[in-house]
Amino acid sequence: MSSASNVSAPNAAIGRGSPRRESDAPFYLIYRTGFGATNGTSIYLAKLLKDAHRPFVHVMWDAVEGGMDSSGATLVADDLAPWLFLPFRRPAALAAGLCRRLGWRWWDGARLDRRTMERALDRLPSRPKTVWVVCMMESDAQKIVPLWEALGEPPFVLHVMDIFHDGFSEEKTPRFVDLVRRARHVICISEEIAREVGRVGAGSISLARCASSFSTARRRTGFARPLRVVLSGALWNICYSRNEAVEHLTAAWPLIKARWSDAELHYTGSSGGDFPASLRGDLHDHGLLDADDYEQLLSTCDLAYLPVSHPGDSFARFSLPSRLADYLACGLPILAATEEGTAAHSFLQSLPPGCATNVRSADEVVSAISGLVAEPERWRQASLAAAAFARDNLAVEAVRSQIFHTLDEHCGAAARVNS
Repeated sequence: MSSASNVSAPNAAIGRGSPRRESDAPFYLIYRTGFGATNGTSIYLAKLLKDAHRPFVHVMWDAVEGGMDSSGATLVADDLAPWLFLPFRRPAALAAGLCRRLGWRWWDGARLDRRTMERALDRLPSRPKTVWVVCMMESDAQKIVPLWEALGEPPFVLHVMDIFHDGFSEEKTPRFVDLVRRARHVICISEEIAREVGRVGAGSISLARCASSFSTARRRTGFARPLRVVLSGALWNICYSRNEAVEHLTAAWPLIKARWSDAELHYTGSSGGDFPASLRGDLHDHGLLDADDYEQLLSTCDLAYLPVSHPGDSFARFSLPSRLADYLACGLPILAATEEGTAAHSFLQSLPPGCATNVRSADEVVSAISGLVAEPERWRQASLAAAAFARDNLAVEAVRSQIFHTLDEHCGAAARVNS
């Protein structure tokens, strides 16, 4: 095996053999995995980059979680990647181990094999002058730093969409802190994250909201029976001692069914089996959906329920799920059980009246749904307000433009000075 098997063909905008202007050179994206529908960040990046019309090279090191698919050329620095087609994980791991013994390897722990990296880079059309780094945890940073160093330490913008730690510290997150300090600029998805990166020495910070490419174009014109409530994404049950959002919905559902016997629950994601048995009987589990099918599902529903609580005493206080932007873009009023001091709570509180209701008990879930169902005009106004807010503040085209402007502003000038 050679490193060539880990480098994809470039996308159409890269490497046609004709003279290339400096402005046409691809930027490099360093992000853990591919754009499979397995986690919110991959889905979000896929939306941002799908119609970007800007060439890039995606450097990843974990093909297991989100695959190897991307919108750009890919450099997959993963020993296991060439063997993922094998039907069983054990033969794949044995094959990867054999390649390491033969010297065909990317990693020795967190140490990157520079020769393998150089062979892969030689197959790409250019070395990076601009880098966009997406990092959310220390284990990411432990891979990102050696990859960035092997690229020649070009100027980079760090994008922090979440922090999977209680906070930064020199002891527990030294590599992540190092990235924050060495970045030309840090983009944060929430004020809570911005305060945390500022605390450890970020020199330049901006906010970029979660965004959606969806719209109300597919929405039906008014509320109609049956009542359809949609939930999506991970429940994070294994990370928190309690998930109050699911607890409240589970307790409320018999009361909801008693009032609206034809009420339906629709779920999309990989956590359908994690719902309580008492809910699964009424749960339409659609599994993982691609973007078009997900938008179509949202367009047929009336309300969105965020099925994770984001406890304020955990790392979840930094989390701002991009699914919230999708709900709003499709004109869905949101019910959520969030705690004060969390990014999710702050975001929902900032929305126009009617767009979101924070529920802290089963009775509040029933009351919130009852108010919207009993007053169709109230639901219609909430739906219109949600869609308008998304159009004005969460459009993927605007957020993409902001991110690219930030890359050019903070890395482009540095690259010109260094060249």
